Amino acid sequence: MRVVFDPRMGRPLPTGLTGVCCGLCDRPLARWEFPVEEGDGRFFSCAPCFLYASLWGKDNPEEVARLAAHVESSLGRPLQRQGDRVVGEDADRLVYGIVMAAGAVALLRRRKAADA
Repeated sequence: MRVVFDPRMGRPLPTGLTGVCCGLCDRPLARWEFPVEEGDGRFFSCAPCFLYASLWGKDNPEEVARLAAHVESSLGRPLQRQGDRVVGEDADRLVYGIVMAAGAVALLRRRKAADA
């Protein structure tokens, strides 16, 4: 099974599914779902695993750090961390921001292409 860790494809889990185990760390913290490359399957992930253990997170550490600094500046407080990694609800806030921003950029690109 190959998981598509593309932020444009990520979706928050419905409230009834919270508490399912993350497919990477196997802890009952999954709050996000991503499609699998083949078939109709879904992969559940917690925010810290998406940010730091997924292929996307490993390929974009500067993006994660930049967004974390921006959110800390906006909130006027440090984010909850374990070492240098954002965890807990603050990690979910970061993933939400990444997913929403990626979706908005994709939508703008599609509209621009349609207008061309």
